Amino acid sequence: MGMIQDMLRNSQTEEGTDQLIRVLRNMMRKQSMNRSKQQAFETMLNQELNNVMALYRKEYPGQKEEEYRLVSYFFAGFDVPTICTLVGNKTKQAIYSKKSKLKQKIAKGDSPHKKQFMETMG
Repeated sequence: MGMIQDMLRNSQTEEGTDQLIRVLRNMMRKQSMNRSKQQAFETMLNQELNNVMALYRKEYPGQKEEEYRLVSYFFAGFDVPTICTLVGNKTKQAIYSKKSKLKQKIAKGDSPHKKQFMETMG
C-alpha cells in the first residue's frame, strides 16, 4: 500500500494522477472496487486527510456505497474526468451534478466537520 499512498500524495501532479489512475483501473479491471478495497482506500484517505472519510461516514450514515465511493474520490482530489473513468458508467455532467448536490447537503447540514468536508472536497 505504500506505493498507492505515495501516488495519492503525488496526485496533485499530472504524472502522479496518471499513475494512480492506472493502478486504480487495474484494480477495478481485476475486480470491481469491492468493500475491502474501498476500506483500504478510505484508510489511506483517513491517514492523509485527518480521518475525513471516517467522519463523513459517521455524520452521514446509511448512504449507498456508491455515494461513499464518489465522496472518497472527491476527497482524494480526483477531477471529474478521472472519476468518470473510474466509475465507468457516469457522464461528466452526472458527476458534476452529484458533487454539487453533495456540497449543498454538507453546506446545509450542521456537521461540526462541515468546513473540513467542504475544503477537502474542493
